[in-house]
Amino acid sequence: MSRRLNGLAAMAALVLAIAPASAQDAKPAGPALDALPAATAPPTALWAASFKDLADQPQPLSAYKGKIALVYFWATWCEPCQKEGPAFQALYEKFKDKNFVVVGIAVDNADKVRAFVKDKGMAFPNVYGGTDAIKLSKELGNTLGGIPYVLIVDKDGRVVERITGEAKDGRIDGIVASLVTK
Repeated sequence: MSRRLNGLAAMAALVLAIAPASAQDAKPAGPALDALPAATAPPTALWAASFKDLADQPQPLSAYKGKIALVYFWATWCEPCQKEGPAFQALYEKFKDKNFVVVGIAVDNADKVRAFVKDKGMAFPNVYGGTDAIKLSKELGNTLGGIPYVLIVDKDGRVVERITGEAKDGRIDGIVASLVTK
């Protein structure tokens, strides 16, 4: 019996050793997770990245530096993304004349993204990046690797909000509205 308990204790120690180091990292995945704390450093990896746009032309994300940006990692098969994409289009239309941009970074293939964007009327800038886009989202704080994943960046290049999963409560609209009126 004590051998069995020792074995279980060893397994528990192993699980704890490989588990995330903090409770923040250990949040369970779900459809509407709370935002992770915003970073204090500018998102250098974001501005250094470049993906192909829907015309298969390289689009450096540094083109959006200096704008209030909602950076939206998404996929065509993601159920919350199917609702949020059109909602972000409305937000883009509302504030695009106030130094605001929505940048969609799809983790899907080009043909699916083109069809989805056309079908949903998403006229804000969209690029696609597959696994490179997933890697970038993780570099930018997406510790869960989930989508949708949203970063809101102020005009000074600071990340003011990170949200993994669907944000249903109007929080994104409120944050963007407060940034464009500053």
